[in-house]
Amino acid sequence: MSRLRKWGFNSLGAWSNTSLLGSMMPYTELLGMASGNDWFAPSFVTNAYQVAQISVAPLKNDPNLIGYFTDSELRWGPYWTDQHTLLDSYLQLPVGSPGRAVAEEYIHNPNGFLSALATRYFSVTTAAIRSVDPNHMILGVKMLAQLTTPAVLEAAAPYVDLFSIDDYALIGGLSNYVKSSWSPYLNVDGNLSLFYKYLHKPIMVAEYSFRGAGGLAPNTWPPIYPTYPNQQDKAQAYESYIKGIYASPWVVGDQWFEFVDEPVNGRFDGENSNFGLVSTLNVPCSDLVNAMTVMHSQAPTVLAGTPSPCWSDEQTGFGNQVKCLLYANSCPTNVSSPSSVWPYCTNSTTKSTIG
Repeated sequence: MSRLRKWGFNSLGAWSNTSLLGSMMPYTELLGMASGNDWFAPSFVTNAYQVAQISVAPLKNDPNLIGYFTDSELRWGPYWTDQHTLLDSYLQLPVGSPGRAVAEEYIHNPNGFLSALATRYFSVTTAAIRSVDPNHMILGVKMLAQLTTPAVLEAAAPYVDLFSIDDYALIGGLSNYVKSSWSPYLNVDGNLSLFYKYLHKPIMVAEYSFRGAGGLAPNTWPPIYPTYPNQQDKAQAYESYIKGIYASPWVVGDQWFEFVDEPVNGRFDGENSNFGLVSTLNVPCSDLVNAMTVMHSQAPTVLAGTPSPCWSDEQTGFGNQVKCLLYANSCPTNVSSPSSVWPYCTNSTTKSTIG
C-alpha cells in the first residue's frame, strides 16, 4: 500500500481485496448483479435485491467507499465471432417467458430491444442499490469500450452517477473488424468523446493496461492486445494515453489493471500478460511506475483545471456554467436519484481523480 501511495494512486479498483485493504485507501466495489438469461423475469429483480442486502447494505456508511460497479464486461451485442444479437438470444427463450414476450415486440429491431433490455437492467440494479444505500455512487457496468452502443449509454444515463469503461487497445485492424461486426458499436476515440455524446454523464476508465516485451510473462495470450517492443515503450504508451484522457473534461478518473503481472503459465483463463506494476517476483516495473508517479502528481491540477473556453452541457441547458464533478465523499446523498443532475457552479470547477 505504501508503494501505491508513493506512485500517486488514491483508490483501489475492481478485483481488489477490499475487505483487507478498504480501510487503508478509498475503494470501489464490484457487485455482480446480473443473473440468469432473462432479465425481464421476476427472478432477476429478486436476485438484484438479494445482492444489495448481502453486499451493499453492510457498506452503506463506509466513508472510504467511492461507489459500486454493478457488473463487469457484460454482453450487450454480438461478439465478433458470431452475429447473434441479444434479441436473437431472447427469441430463443421458452414461449411465454417474460423475456421472450418482450423480444417478440421488437422482432427485426435488435437495437430497440437492446434499449429496452438495458433500461430494465439499469433501473432494477439502481433501485436495488438505492433501497439500502443512498450514500454512494453507482459507477455503471465496466463496459468494454469496443462493444459499446449508444442505446446502452442512453439507457444507463438516468440511473448512474458516472459510467465506467474498460478501455483496452487492440492490435492493428482488430478494432475496425469489431466495429464492422455490428454497426451500432461506437468508434473508440482517444478521449471517449463519442461516449459522452450519448451519455452526458461523467466517465471513468475502470480498466486499461499495456504490455511490453522484457518481463517474465510471455504476453502470448490473448493475442488481441499489442505488445510493445520494450518496457520503455510500454510506459510511453501509458503516458500518451493518459494525457489524452486527463485532458477530457468528461473523464473523472482511471484505474489501472493490474498490480501484479500475470503468471508465466497463465492465470485461470490462460491470460499471461505483464500488465502489472510489479513482476511476479514483486519487482516494480520502474519505467511504468516512474511515468505513473509523474502523471499522478499532475492529475489534480490537470483534472481541476478549467476547460477552455469552458465545458457547457447542451443537454441540460446550463449554458456557460461549468459542470462540477465531485468526489464521492462530497456528494449529497441524493446524487444518484434518476431525477437529479450533477451540481453546477459558475466560476470554478472541482474535478477529482479517483484512479
